[in-house]
Order: sequence, then C-alpha cells, then structure tokens
Amino acid sequence: MTEVMETLRQWLTGLPPKHIARCLGLDPKTVRRYLRAAARCGLTPGTDTTALNGERLAAAWRWLRATPAIRGIRRSRNPVRGQLEAH
Repeated sequence: MTEVMETLRQWLTGLPPKHIARCLGLDPKTVRRYLRAAARCGLTPGTDTTALNGERLAAAWRWLRATPAIRGIRRSRNPVRGQLEAH
C-alpha cells in the first residue's frame, strides 16, 4: 500500500511515470497500472497532494485488487524448440 501511495504522491506533484518507476525501483508497467487506478478514482497529475485522501486511496486499492495484472504467455518463436518442449 505504501508503494502505491508513494507512486501516486509523486505523480500528483507532476513527475513523469518513467521517472517515478526509476526512483522507486518499479517496473514502468506497474507504475502505469497504479496511475490507471488513480485516474479511475478521479485523480489527475498536478492535483494537490491533499486530494490523495484515505477514501480515494482505498478506492484505488480496491480497483487494483479487483483487476488482476495481465501476464502474457511467452511462446518460443523457434518451431524446433517448441516441438522439443512438447515432448
């Protein structure tokens, strides 16, 4: 929860998502996911950080918990390797 709150706090102050990811040691996709949740809860970049109250943070957290991260399945592009893995 602290990770989410710090990400949103930095975003509200106007920092770009890639910079936030670098500073917090997060994957940029994770930061984008957190920011998408914040946007759905009515937060926008440049908003006063006092807007990040418990109610909005809880709403963002609920959205994050209800929306699983999309994880792709990697498939081999080498057909021979794919055949070997199948046996």
